[in-house]
Parts: sequence; structure tokens; C-alpha cells
Amino acid sequence: MLERFQKALIGLTGEDPGRQRFLLAVSGGLDSVVLLRLFALSGYSFAIAHGNFALRSAESDADERFVHTLAEQSGVPVFSRRFPTRDHARTRRISIQMAARELRYEWLETVRREQGFDWLVTAHHWNDSLETFFINLLRGSGLRGLAGIPARNDRILRPLNGFTRAALESFYQEQGLIHREDASNTETYYLRNQIRLLLLPVLRHIQPGFERQMDHTFHALRGALQIYAYALQNLRQTCVETKDSRVLIHWPRLEGHPAAAAVCFELLAPYGFRPEQAESIWKGRKGQPGQLFFAADFQLLIDRETFILEKRILVNSPFSVEIDQAGVYMLPEGQLSLTFAAGALPPEWPDGGREVLVNAEKLQFPLHCRPWAPGDFLYPLGMKGKRKKVQDILTDSKIDRFAKDRALVLENGDGRIIWLIGYRLDERFKLEKDNEQPFWRITHSVIS
Repeated sequence: MLERFQKALIGLTGEDPGRQRFLLAVSGGLDSVVLLRLFALSGYSFAIAHGNFALRSAESDADERFVHTLAEQSGVPVFSRRFPTRDHARTRRISIQMAARELRYEWLETVRREQGFDWLVTAHHWNDSLETFFINLLRGSGLRGLAGIPARNDRILRPLNGFTRAALESFYQEQGLIHREDASNTETYYLRNQIRLLLLPVLRHIQPGFERQMDHTFHALRGALQIYAYALQNLRQTCVETKDSRVLIHWPRLEGHPAAAAVCFELLAPYGFRPEQAESIWKGRKGQPGQLFFAADFQLLIDRETFILEKRILVNSPFSVEIDQAGVYMLPEGQLSLTFAAGALPPEWPDGGREVLVNAEKLQFPLHCRPWAPGDFLYPLGMKGKRKKVQDILTDSKIDRFAKDRALVLENGDGRIIWLIGYRLDERFKLEKDNEQPFWRITHSVIS
């Protein structure tokens, strides 16, 4: 088993494991104890990480002490942390299992990165993939969820993925190892345990040796998933555009695709949108523009010919940046820079979009940069002294709802609007082109 394990690790890393540093996730259970012994026998450079999720009171603390003992016996560093798992589950409104998973992987990746380890290694084995297959099947998963647990996912390795639980138990006995048993593994409260303890024995009775057939099924599904991923990447290159801090999905380019709704979900899934949301988004594409959909961290706007994705924001959230001198001022999603000049005017003038030149004699400091508000108005340059509401200027610009909500104004010290940033300068603050006069150059930059 040792030689097979070492070959698997070489295949996953693509290089000599002896030159790599590994962080092992060790719970103290049989699987992770076997993983630890295999690394120790191989002479690889590794450390141990253990998460205490405080779900079994004294037993959880005993697990942590046991893992520290294993690390001491192996002569390797150990990193451990206690998590408020139940509080996290309540805050996120997710299951205890999902909360533990989130906390675990986020912390493990942080340790891996900060401590300079090349890889994070977990003890998932073939039977875990089998159980995961049935979990996802019962929950209505797509193809990805049925292909089993991947042996490698970014910087996470699962070198035991090709070993059955029986093979691990045999090695465990040969090595005379000891482990901590989680009493909850024998309970049928959790779905995974129900599958392991109730469903799989029935399937073995109906079809002895069905695991071999399932192995072939996993192989076929993973091949199909590779084909699917390749096709999806080509569609992504055709339909998806990143612009500043936005992601634009040009949905008309999916029209005519035999599985357009499914493709829509796959394009939206990385941003946290659920299948039922993706279905509603696709169905609503030809309706009235302006519909909004929300995931945990992203929001989506159905526009005329695009789905616009942005990080979630508080619409028109109140803020005001005071500007009292030349310099660079940070805004929630960009920056505003002011420089003073006197003498000859520049040969080329900005167009008033992201940069303006303003008559210095007309400014009263401090200025304020803030979100526009109902009732704001200005006298747009070029309109011969006619007043116009900011809201009407934005509407006439035919911008989408996200951009409208984010529009900012630069306000003079006397309360007059100097500039609807990105759109129009006020006539009252313009420079006279034929005169030498002091002026301010004001530039707005978007930080994506």
C-alpha cells in the first residue's frame, strides 16, 4: 500500500513529493491516522492541522489532545484551533455539518498559505466518494456532484481517493495503529450515516460486488465531466466579459443552444446562485429590464441584452467624503484626486466624464463627494443655463440600475453641485478657454 500511495502522490503533485511541504488535516479518526503513518513512512516533510468543532464536549477536547500526542510522537509541528461551530451555523443559517466544513477549509487554507505549505492533504477515500454520490443523488445534484470527490482540487490533495475503507483498515491493523472513534459515526441522524449504515448494506445484498461497477461509473462520469467542462469553458469565452468590477453575461449568445438554461446555471453557479434562481433569471431575460436577483455575495441585474453581476452593495448607502485640499481621496469603490494649477490652460481638455477642469475662483472648500439624492440638480454644461435634475440626467444616459445607484456628485462648500461624476459638469464652474486663470483638475478613478 505504501508504494501505491507514493505513486498516487507523485501523480497528483506532478513532481517529487520529497521536495514539497504538506499540511495534513488530522481528526484523529482511523482514516487520518493511516494518512499520517503513510507520510511518516515515506519521509516527506509535513505538519498536522486539527480543528476542534466543539460539538461533542469532552470528546472533542480528547480528540485534540490525541492529535497533539500523535504530532509529538511523529516529531512534527501541529496547528489546532477551536471553532464556535454552532454559532457559525446560526449566523449563516446553514447546517452544523456545512458550518464545520466552511470553518475547517477556510482555516486550513489560511494555515497552509501563511505557513508556506505547498499542499493541504485530507484523508478522503473511495468509500467517501461512494457515500457522496448517493448524498448528491438524493439531493438532486448535477453531473459534478455525482462524479465523486476529486483527488485534487486546487491546492487540496486526496491521495487516499483510490483506496477503499477496507484497504485502510487492513493497513491500520498491520501497523498496529490506534485512533479515536467518533461515537456519532454509529448514529443514523445524519444522511451520510444513513447511507453508510442502512442503504449500502442493502445494495451489497442485492448486487454483491456493486462497488466495482460503481468504480466504472465514477470513471465514466469523470470523463463526461471533463467533456462538459471543456464545452462550458468555450461557452464562457463566448458569452462572459469582465469589465472593471463587473461580470457581463451576454445572454443572446446562448439563444438556440439546446441546453441554454443549464448553461446559464453553470455560468452563474460560481457566484453563489442556486439552480431555481438561474431558471428564473433565464426565463426573465426577455421581460422588463431591471429585475434584481441576490446571492450571498453577489447581485445580478437583468439588463437589455446582458446579465450584469456585481459584488453586493448597500444601494445609496450614506457616506460623504470631505475634501479640503489637493490630494487623493478614497471612495467606497474608487478614488478622487485633485490637483491645483495656474497659468496657461492645457491644450486638450477632458470631456467631463472621468476628469474635469474647474474654475478655482468658484470653489468653496470643503467640498463633499457623496451619492446623489432625489432633488439634486445642476446646470449641465452646454445646456445654456437650463437646470436639470440629476435623476433625469441619469435616466437620459440609459445606464443600468446598478450604475444609477452608484452615481456620485461632487458638492461645493455652498451646497451647489459641481459635477455629476462621470456624466456632466455644472456650467457655473466651467473654465473660460480664452483666459489664463487658476483651476483645479479633478479626476475620478474606478478601482476594480
